[in-house]
Amino acid sequence: MFVLLLLLVYPYRVANEQYRRVLMWVLFGLFTLFFGLRGNVGDDYSHYLAIYEHPEFHFLTMPAFALAIALFKALHIPFHGFLFACSLVINGLLFRFLVRRKFNLPFALSLFLGFSGVVNEIDFVRNSISILLFANSWEYLSRREVRKYLVVNIVGALFHYSALLYLPFYFFVRRELPRRVFLGIVLAGIVLFILRPPFLDLIPCLLASDSDTTSHLYTYINTYTREMGFTIASVERLLTAAVVFCLYERLNEVELGRYAIVAFLMFFVCYSLFSNYAVLGTRLANLFVPCYWILWPALFLCMEARSAKAAAALSMSSYMVIRLVSLNSMPQWHYNTLWS
Repeated sequence: MFVLLLLLVYPYRVANEQYRRVLMWVLFGLFTLFFGLRGNVGDDYSHYLAIYEHPEFHFLTMPAFALAIALFKALHIPFHGFLFACSLVINGLLFRFLVRRKFNLPFALSLFLGFSGVVNEIDFVRNSISILLFANSWEYLSRREVRKYLVVNIVGALFHYSALLYLPFYFFVRRELPRRVFLGIVLAGIVLFILRPPFLDLIPCLLASDSDTTSHLYTYINTYTREMGFTIASVERLLTAAVVFCLYERLNEVELGRYAIVAFLMFFVCYSLFSNYAVLGTRLANLFVPCYWILWPALFLCMEARSAKAAAALSMSSYMVIRLVSLNSMPQWHYNTLWS
């Protein structure tokens, strides 16, 4: 799928509007079939299956998702039918967001796959819906339609409560962030990544030692977390930050560019601030991954030298291939279809 998208980048760029529209629907169909007809794959598959079998116990924690499950069960639709419907929703929101940006669709989709898109499609179903609702709410930022922005993300929170973190985002991006502030935050993030402050370890100490909340916090902090190492992903984030800094003024003039810069800073800070808590940091950073779908297409538009574009394209493509290969090496991500 990833290779196919890269092969379609140039044909899409030189195609007329009619051919682009046809290609859009073909790619939408491929994405929906590829991800919608999955079998037992990913860590959360069995979790969602258990929820599907007992939806009545989950209305408080995931109201919209539990309501959708109840509706599908009432219609006697099997679990795989529900997953296919989720894929339709996820890809519908994804394509709606990308097509409206007027960027090269195959390239933008390759960025989606290369930056957590595979896991978001096959595992983080609830979270993915809220993330894509957040991405589609960006159009209300530029129009200053605060009510619509809040409503869309509150709906996202009915699928996954992490979407509540998007509500303050509207107020963070009301003014353009000065370039020196961007640089200061990135430098502070580098320092935090090196220091790895274990500040979350203090939280359980402030609560009653015998409470269930404290027990859950200790379990999450001590069992499901680990330190982040300096990896190729760390290099990618630093290089992206450097390129954004160099083309900062031009990026702010691109549609949604200013919002993508702030989202990237939040993405960067999540990895830096929670460098001592890899699971939590990765999950929080993933909330702001839509920044890449805007930033890198916009960065290519802002670059004037062909050599710079070629070097950036080769670097990003190589990085995404390495990510996808490493993902494929993990047993829980071995892709299964319904007929495999």
